[in-house]
Amino acid sequence: MRPRHLRIFLSSPADVVEERVLARRALERLGKSPLLRGRLTVETVSWDDPEYAAPLLASVTPQESINRGLPRPSECEITVCIFWCRMGTPLAAPLKPDGSRYMSGTEWEFEDALHAGRDVLVYRRAAPAHPTGHREHHDGLCQPELVEQFFERFRNGDGSFRAGYWVYEHPAQFERRLLADIEALLNRWLVTETAHAREYAPFRTWLTESRMQAWLAWTAGAVGLFTITGCLNARSFEIGVGLAADAVGAAPPLSWPLWGLRAAVPPAVTWIALLVVVAITKATCRAVLPTHFTSAGIPYLKTLRPSTRAVSILIAHVTTLVFTCWYFAPLVGSLLRFAAGYAPTSELRPGNSSHGSYGYTLSVGLFVFTAAWYELLKSRRARRELCRRPQRILAISGAALLATNVLLVTFPHRTLYRNAREQVWYGPELCYLMTLRDDGGLLFCPMSATRHRTVSTTDRSFRRTGVIESIFAEL
Repeated sequence: MRPRHLRIFLSSPADVVEERVLARRALERLGKSPLLRGRLTVETVSWDDPEYAAPLLASVTPQESINRGLPRPSECEITVCIFWCRMGTPLAAPLKPDGSRYMSGTEWEFEDALHAGRDVLVYRRAAPAHPTGHREHHDGLCQPELVEQFFERFRNGDGSFRAGYWVYEHPAQFERRLLADIEALLNRWLVTETAHAREYAPFRTWLTESRMQAWLAWTAGAVGLFTITGCLNARSFEIGVGLAADAVGAAPPLSWPLWGLRAAVPPAVTWIALLVVVAITKATCRAVLPTHFTSAGIPYLKTLRPSTRAVSILIAHVTTLVFTCWYFAPLVGSLLRFAAGYAPTSELRPGNSSHGSYGYTLSVGLFVFTAAWYELLKSRRARRELCRRPQRILAISGAALLATNVLLVTFPHRTLYRNAREQVWYGPELCYLMTLRDDGGLLFCPMSATRHRTVSTTDRSFRRTGVIESIFAEL
């Protein structure tokens, strides 16, 4: 099994340079520890790291340069925040949810990691604010009021602690405390990872060590999906026109995957068009609009817990499906009634504008919510959280809604678009020839009280016209 990659973000104002150097050295030694070799790799994310520094661009703010050049705190497993007597420079953007400004980039990094559910370690130096050799403290850059304002969030109104942080006297004490805390977190993660690996080891081995088995698993899943959609697609039409499952002209089970594939072509074309539109829109926005405008709101969404984002996606998806079914209720009702064997209505007549808009609406909704789940599940932390027992129902519900969306898009394909048959007359009644055998055929008469008829080809009332058209053309 590949070692887990761990990223630790260092966040602090500019007055704790010595602590930042000690932290980078300590974490570098920790990553080379024999106890972690082969199990964990440690990467320190620090804007002032001489070997991994973020370029400070003249076109954007320093904080924006750091955000572009380095992983965000919400993307790192641990964030270490160090304070002394400076808070830093206020940020013009991004803003807090209430519209106020962050006191500094350090506060934004702290909030970014905290809202993402990451482990955050906070350390505060308690030494005098004007030590010898630190000229910047004598130049008016010390901000004790702002630092105190930041640490007020760690206490409740009655003075009790709401959250914890460590106070140290000198950098060497900080280094020892940091190593002890990081080792404790790593030990907890390694125990969890070991238990998780033992639980899923057979499945992981089967899925990852054999590319052929993984390919076969995905292929079987795709064939199964096409088979189910093709079965519903074919049988809903055949039941409506009176064809038994074993009758001549009925789609055999081996053809169901093909019907499912045919039904998937229109949504796939819509998806390709949407991907092209999204790519062009992104390129245009990046070229025309300012960066802070195009990225507005995205960092805040990424800081939400995966379960919160999953619930939001589920609510939006359910609302969209309910609204779509309500808006296209006449068409959906006609399709369901026809699939149940009842008389067709004029909603199924070719040329009805709701046919195309129904498919496009559901295809766009399926694209949007599939993309939303994909963006959410790209994160390993999100996958781990949504696989736990309390949150597992969210992932299952999302899969069920996507499957429902797929079925709503694909099941009317044959009924609406693959329904052309030869027009025939049986006496004064206009019918359509569904199947033809040597001794007779099955007729579907949409406007007759007896919609399904089995007639002999020698019957004088039976007359063929040779005209091929939709069986709903005369409704």
